[in-house]
Amino acid sequence: MFIIGFYALLVGSKVMIALFVGKSRDFLKSKYYLHLFRSLGVLYLLFALFFIEQGLELLGLHIWR
Repeated sequence: MFIIGFYALLVGSKVMIALFVGKSRDFLKSKYYLHLFRSLGVLYLLFALFFIEQGLELLGLHIWR
């Protein structure tokens, strides 16, 4: 009984992943996805600058102030 349930969940999860990937293919090619990743890239750069500034302050180097 365990083996049947295990294989049913294993196959079921793979089918669900395949369905999800099939439906998201159009989204991955859309302009919204491109804009989303560009926005996240800009946000990532802002976080990097913020953390660099904090690190330099901890070292006693005040560059921007």
